[in-house]
Amino acid sequence: MKPRVLIAEDDDAMRGLIANVLGSAGYEIMEAANGAEALDIVGDALLGRLPSPPELVITDVRMPYLSGLQLLTALRALALPTIVVTAFPDEHTRALADRLGAAAVLAKPFALDALCRLVSSLRPLKPQ
Repeated sequence: MKPRVLIAEDDDAMRGLIANVLGSAGYEIMEAANGAEALDIVGDALLGRLPSPPELVITDVRMPYLSGLQLLTALRALALPTIVVTAFPDEHTRALADRLGAAAVLAKPFALDALCRLVSSLRPLKPQ
């Protein structure tokens, strides 16, 4: 079974690009257009409405309805590895993401191969 990655990003083009690259690298991709949708997906998976929950979340910081940092806070109890991406990488955002348990914080624009390496370095996310 392919490792599942949930991408929460309100920019359709960015979300599609990340999904395409990680999908080509052997990951099963779940997509959410905002933090609230991502939280619904995780909840549905935990309740058995979806085959299985994601093993990793990649979230943008600034999104409507529920920010990436709010999503990170909500997922904290699940110990779900979360990579935070932001176009506004100020020190406060990085420090807060770190305190909330982010596996990493990437500043946009980032190299897609660097994202792939980061995702594959997080266990048990190596594709078969």
